[in-house]
Amino acid sequence: YIVDGVNGWLFEAGSHLELAKKIKYVLKIDEHEIELVASNALITANRYNAKDVSKRLADKLIKLQSLKKDCCLWGPG
Repeated sequence: YIVDGVNGWLFEAGSHLELAKKIKYVLKIDEHEIELVASNALITANRYNAKDVSKRLADKLIKLQSLKKDCCLWGPG
């Protein structure tokens, strides 16, 4: 997820005025801050590649399946 000023810059959707403010802000900050945000953005993007997301989803589904089995073994009340 994007965190404003950490791994990207957010503005209200559809607001050209807020977009203009962000662009002006980014143009005024130093290059080091831009590089830091860009680096953080890349780290964030890499967390959401298809292979990793698929693995996390599969792991959660396996865990849910295991919980369901444990629940059913004990039976109702």
